[in-house]
Amino acid sequence: PGQARAYRLLGLHPGPDVTAPAAAALLGLPPGPAAALLDDLVHASLLLDVGVDRHRLHDLVRLHARDIAERDEQVEHRAALTRLCSWYLDLAASADLLLFSGRWHLGERYAEGGAADPARFGGDPAVARAWLDQERGNLIAMVAEARRTGLDELTWQLAESLWPLFSPGRHQAVWTEVLQDGRAAARACGDERAQARMLTLLGLAYRSRGEVAAPRNAYEEALTLSRRS
Repeated sequence: PGQARAYRLLGLHPGPDVTAPAAAALLGLPPGPAAALLDDLVHASLLLDVGVDRHRLHDLVRLHARDIAERDEQVEHRAALTRLCSWYLDLAASADLLLFSGRWHLGERYAEGGAADPARFGGDPAVARAWLDQERGNLIAMVAEARRTGLDELTWQLAESLWPLFSPGRHQAVWTEVLQDGRAAARACGDERAQARMLTLLGLAYRSRGEVAAPRNAYEEALTLSRRS
């Protein structure tokens, strides 16, 4: 039963690969037992070992596992995705705070006593940057999946935390997509401050691509929302 549950829930992971700590968050288990389940699935040829502590499901296997999870376990499905997204958000916010400590943040993770903690990376910016680069595909996919499944509060906060992944001037087209998901999620939450935050970041993303009208429109709407809220 444990391996069967792990198989089903791993099908929900939206990114290209998964580490043992991410799997632990997804499964709601301590790291040791989660890693043991991954090993069991590798030995059963249901999971591929693709690097140091990195695993992935074959595309067809992923479709099968996800189909079972979505048909049979809607409540656990949402809880698992919430745990996974929260785990990615806590680490991304910690990396953001370490790499750009002077930047203003809105998400609750950044508040004093919140989950954003540079000590997660030993206070080493190089370690934080390496983690972001390694997890880029997973983080981007997590934003889209969180938005698709209605985890809106987590969606816009994760989008905000990914500034270091795209700055300065990296992966700009993808950044725009991430922030558009964040903006839609903030609107779904009815949170005008969060909408303004997403629009301000969108303006920066549009500017970095050399656009003129789009950033101006984003900034004007952000200003209106900020004054109103």
